Amino acid sequence: MVQDVQNPVEPEIEIVQNEISVPPKEDNSNKEKEAFIRRIKENALKFDKEYFEQSKANGCDYSYFGNWQKQYAQMVHNMFNLKDRNVLDIGGAYGSIAYAFSLFNTKKVLCTDISKHVIDAKKFKNIEYAVMPMQHMNKIGDGAFDFIHISHVFEHVDEVDHDKCIKEIARILDKAGVCMITGRYKNISALKESFKKYKDCEFVTVSEEQDREFGYFKKYKWDYLIVICR
Repeated sequence: MVQDVQNPVEPEIEIVQNEISVPPKEDNSNKEKEAFIRRIKENALKFDKEYFEQSKANGCDYSYFGNWQKQYAQMVHNMFNLKDRNVLDIGGAYGSIAYAFSLFNTKKVLCTDISKHVIDAKKFKNIEYAVMPMQHMNKIGDGAFDFIHISHVFEHVDEVDHDKCIKEIARILDKAGVCMITGRYKNISALKESFKKYKDCEFVTVSEEQDREFGYFKKYKWDYLIVICR
């Protein structure tokens, strides 16, 4: 699913965990690009080995795979039928949710994250990994995925870049695809407006029936956005 970039105007952003320097630019457009790259690199630096070790010490082990992940994937499968889908999990850390998705006879599953530490671990089999910021997924071709999952990622991205994120998601999402976003987003309406700019789509809600078996939406009170392309 990951392919060479076709547009030479959009160079790949190399994320280096120990430096964030950007060459000086002159005109305003280059200054904006410089600021954009700096934001991505600074964000990447936050999610290093120490971050994930501290999270684990605090009781949140992103590498863990167990009943929670299995049941969450089962809920998603019940809602959207993952069989034969090309699935992308953006900001998927070590890939525990992506791996859970792969158990439902998917065609292919790709886990991306801005953290080189978690992607290099390649903890789970039968899924692909790529270090890639959500704002700049230039290695992924247009319409490459028909199910995109994003959980608790937007709150870690500068709001000024949210529209660019949605533009990229819309580009790589199949014309009949589904995008599921969950997390703590107080400005869901802005994400909706961005999607409407870039994709012919509708938005659906999770019914009580869909949430009844595991009760995740009721229990965690997630903000969410489910996009159905048409």
